[in-house]
Amino acid sequence: MVPDDVCVEVPTMVKGKEIVPQKVGELPEWLGGITRLLAIQRRMMADYLVNPSLELLKQSLSVIPILAPTERHLRFADVLHDIYENHS
Repeated sequence: MVPDDVCVEVPTMVKGKEIVPQKVGELPEWLGGITRLLAIQRRMMADYLVNPSLELLKQSLSVIPILAPTERHLRFADVLHDIYENHS
């Protein structure tokens, strides 16, 4: 299940000027894992832009650690945060 406060694309039927969402059922847990994590990560990144905290940035980059080693994520967070702070 994705968090309640995220937007997702759903299949629809268009009938003239009417858009009708199609029921697809609940997303199976095994299928939506990465999608759920990406939704969480994007929400955290948006929160960071509103309230820049190095700790929040590090947490958001670590949501999906399979993309790079954790240490690389943490170093990347330091660089991004420095750039953001110096250009705000």
